[in-house]
Amino acid sequence: MIPRARFTSAAAAVALALRAGVAAADDDVPAPRRDVTAAQLTLGASLQGGNTRQVFGTVSGAVERRFGDNQLRAQTIANFGRGAAGGEAPRELARNVWSRARYERFLGDRFATFLLLQHRYDRYQGLDFRGNLDPGVKYLVFDGDALEAWVEAGYDLQHDVRRPSDTVVYRDADTPKLLPSGDVERLPRTYTDHSSRLSAGGRYAFNKTVSVALGVEYLQSFREDDRYRINVDSLLAANLFGGVSAGVAFVARYDNAPLPGKRELDTAMMGNLVLALDSRSSAPKPSCPATPPCPTCPPPAGPGSR
Repeated sequence: MIPRARFTSAAAAVALALRAGVAAADDDVPAPRRDVTAAQLTLGASLQGGNTRQVFGTVSGAVERRFGDNQLRAQTIANFGRGAAGGEAPRELARNVWSRARYERFLGDRFATFLLLQHRYDRYQGLDFRGNLDPGVKYLVFDGDALEAWVEAGYDLQHDVRRPSDTVVYRDADTPKLLPSGDVERLPRTYTDHSSRLSAGGRYAFNKTVSVALGVEYLQSFREDDRYRINVDSLLAANLFGGVSAGVAFVARYDNAPLPGKRELDTAMMGNLVLALDSRSSAPKPSCPATPPCPTCPPPAGPGSR
């Protein structure tokens, strides 16, 4: 009953936000921009030597196209890391790829429907493949030059293909659990989950060059009442010159039912250099912006989570 109460509270919070947005709306909401084409390349790296030797790199790319009442956005992020301490031989620490594609259809100045597709591969979260299909609706609560905020609600279909070595069930930290036949007990290689999805996001511009963005996502499983996930993405960005920006991002991924031996919470804080190209029409700023992408790659290691 506790997970259902938690979901009900989250849904109530979204409903209050919608009500507040309706009360704050005026009759002079600007028409959405009709033509936008934008591309973005993000690079990040770290290199350490001496007692700790580590090399870690991140690269991501994003393309956005807005035409009429339609918007398409695609993004891919990949990272890789190797490291060692003292005289140890270097070993791989991170290897993952995350991709997403999102289509939005605007139904007015403040409402939109969307379809989100995601793919993930993560060597150290035990995932050979994770696919997500997310249809839903979005409502723009606030739309201003300094503040933007929106909420989303929908459904999440998730399908996992797990690495065989990460399906072993353990009796304790080092001892696999055995079946009566003497074979090692394993989880199924594939797993499909159905969840409700609530999300909220926003962006605040302190001035023309510095801004902060925050997104929170909550997913409650229909299949298992005690299974849920919480994802948080935040980004502090500053424009340096032209289309070049620098940013510091924080990402948290919480899964209360990870694979055996994986931790429930992953966090990452990274610095990025962003190169952007943006071709826009002279029409007004869109009043229903797309949900911002995850500002960094998924955490370099840890439990399976979105």
